[in-house]
Amino acid sequence: MLTEPGIKKGYLTKEEEAKYVEAWNQPNAMKSMLNYYRASSLYPFEERVHKPVALPHKVFQSPTLIVWGNADEAFENSNLDGIEEYVPNVTIHRLDGVGHAPQHEKPEKVNEFMRDFLNK
Repeated sequence: MLTEPGIKKGYLTKEEEAKYVEAWNQPNAMKSMLNYYRASSLYPFEERVHKPVALPHKVFQSPTLIVWGNADEAFENSNLDGIEEYVPNVTIHRLDGVGHAPQHEKPEKVNEFMRDFLNK
């Protein structure tokens, strides 16, 4: 589940997959990764659509870059709706057809976005 999309799309090699698996086999690594998603209250998503999560209204003022894959199966695109209220100095780049790992799927484009952002 974690590496198959990358293998299928061709941005992850078998050698790279082995390195990920090795890292994930470190003590508590997989548990920590899974706890991140458990804490996100992402699932069941259908219930969240009608009852958005109430967030404390704290504004993050630092310039922020978000590179978002519009075909991400882990995070709903609507997660970014209204983010400007909390992060007024945000730059968002959405990549159509890109999933959960834009840095792997479109590294040249992500690097371009990062260079432009850092040069401002």
